[in-house]
Amino acid sequence: MRLFSKIALIALLLLLVIFSILADLPMGQALKNTLDLGLYLKLISLLGLVIAAFLAWAQKHRVQASQKYRRADEVLAQAQAAFERKKQACDQMDQRLKATFAQKEQGLDDRIDQVRAEYQQRLMVMKEQNVELKETVGKLMQALKIEKQRPAS
Repeated sequence: MRLFSKIALIALLLLLVIFSILADLPMGQALKNTLDLGLYLKLISLLGLVIAAFLAWAQKHRVQASQKYRRADEVLAQAQAAFERKKQACDQMDQRLKATFAQKEQGLDDRIDQVRAEYQQRLMVMKEQNVELKETVGKLMQALKIEKQRPAS
């Protein structure tokens, strides 16, 4: 209803302006004599329809622009939601990978400690064998010295 009254007022104002200009022209004087109420109403209606067409066209463009903005907002909201989902998935994967890494690192540390302990044990055995060999070599050298000294006497 508001749009209709707006159109009617604009058409009326435009007709008043046009007829006030025409009234001062010589052609307007001739038109005044030939213009009756029916023709006057037809002119007002025609002008009102032209104005209504332009206003409807403008309203159509406003609605289309509004729909584009609404659609853009929906797409933005969907993109933000997808971003949040993917971010949460990445965070969960990051936590999982960190936990797996820590677990594997602990396993490797345990394995390294075990291997180190085995090598330490082997090293200790070798040191003991080395000490025993040194003692044996020392005894053999002692025995060899004693053996060398006997035939000379």
